[in-house]
Amino acid sequence: MGTTRYTVIDGEILSEDRDGVKRDYMPDPQGNTIALLDNTQTITDTFSYYPYGEVASRTGTTPTPFQYLGTLGYYSDNSSRSYVRARVLHKAHGRWMSEDPIFFDSGDLNLYRYAKSSPITLADPSGLRCKEADCHDRTKFYCDQSKYHDGKNRALNCFCRASRAVCDLITHSGKGFPNQQQQNWLDCMNRCIFEYYSSQSTSRWERAARICKKKGDASEECCRAYIEAEQNAYTTCLQPAGSSDGGFKSCGPPPTPAPSLGAFPINGTQQQRGDFGKQMCCPKNAKLGDPHTTIYPVPMIPG
Repeated sequence: MGTTRYTVIDGEILSEDRDGVKRDYMPDPQGNTIALLDNTQTITDTFSYYPYGEVASRTGTTPTPFQYLGTLGYYSDNSSRSYVRARVLHKAHGRWMSEDPIFFDSGDLNLYRYAKSSPITLADPSGLRCKEADCHDRTKFYCDQSKYHDGKNRALNCFCRASRAVCDLITHSGKGFPNQQQQNWLDCMNRCIFEYYSSQSTSRWERAARICKKKGDASEECCRAYIEAEQNAYTTCLQPAGSSDGGFKSCGPPPTPAPSLGAFPINGTQQQRGDFGKQMCCPKNAKLGDPHTTIYPVPMIPG
């Protein structure tokens, strides 16, 4: 029986040596192994996956158990399950095969749910608690989604810019920036709305997707439907702090005084916030909805 040794730094698998044959692991931003490279840096194997880890396609025949989220240590001994330290993930069912050993300390009322039903954006390499994206990760996800749609979806272009601007407010301090209480609330809202968006778990998001498919990503109807879904999520996230809807923790109303987001009516009704978003993002002359050329465009919160 052969011997395989792995090079691991800070918990991330970088390469393997299998009986003297070296392979480097090429990960995507989430940690999935998407390719193996030989010692000449030639790609020998490629992989793609369905959201919960089943292999969608592969080329090459190099044996490796570290495929779906493999560089994070997810170990797959067959096509339907991965060992993830504290638990085993059933990829075909999209759930854990046992309840969470730390119970509700994980922050999820469903002890079998994997990654808060958001496997495209979240991971749980400990098998105990979902590793949540910080505001930079969330912003990058919005911007990547915008680029995926070739900048045609004006709402996604807006989400990218707005999340970037909010992230600046969350991560900076000093004169002109929110205090700690305001930053904590902004971070909570940014996370909560992001979780609703990334899971696409409400009828509003499903409706927006249908409209965009019918009318086209570049249509104003598509943009307006996305803004309505986002502001519906905003309203849900304003429920008393700590309450849970679909596993996503809400944040409560803004602190007093509320942080400033330019002209955005942070204390306005859902209708007022939605009307503002549609006006700033959806018409063709609205700069916030224009395509961006960098992953982190200059923040544009109108004053």
